[in-house]
Amino acid sequence: NQIHLLNGNFKFNIKNFDYIVDDLKKDFQEKDLYIVAAGPSLDKNFKKLKDIGEKGLILATGTVFRKLLKAGIVPDYVIVTDANKRVYAQISGLEENTIPLIFLSTAYKGFAEKYKGDRYIVLQKGYDKAEEFAKDNSYKLYETGGSVATTALDIGIRLGCKKIIFL
Repeated sequence: NQIHLLNGNFKFNIKNFDYIVDDLKKDFQEKDLYIVAAGPSLDKNFKKLKDIGEKGLILATGTVFRKLLKAGIVPDYVIVTDANKRVYAQISGLEENTIPLIFLSTAYKGFAEKYKGDRYIVLQKGYDKAEEFAKDNSYKLYETGGSVATTALDIGIRLGCKKIIFL
């Protein structure tokens, strides 16, 4: 029921990205990846992220991006996957940030249009246009599972992270 939305976002996004997420392999390989998403236990644990330093990478979902910044925690990357315009509120006002943005090829086009930091596109399995583009350009495809956390997990696995930790 959202195919027109997905197609419109894809058409825009495929022309408005800086890099493909595959390009991050050297940065992710053999690192510990901390995937930070919204949930009931986040408030108990997220301040410990300040102690990670060079030991790992922090990949924040759009839902927690603002919360981390307010707490003085600067993630290494932020990831968004939702196709609906309403989710743009997650980064509204933070567009000038230089933290790299990882976004699904069908994510709301406003992310790719307005975000000023480096933009890495993710091509997903199960969406024909992304699969075709990946095949034509020898890019990897990533699982989404309907969740930003699932997409983040598959990125961590495919890019060779040593450990993946969820908060």
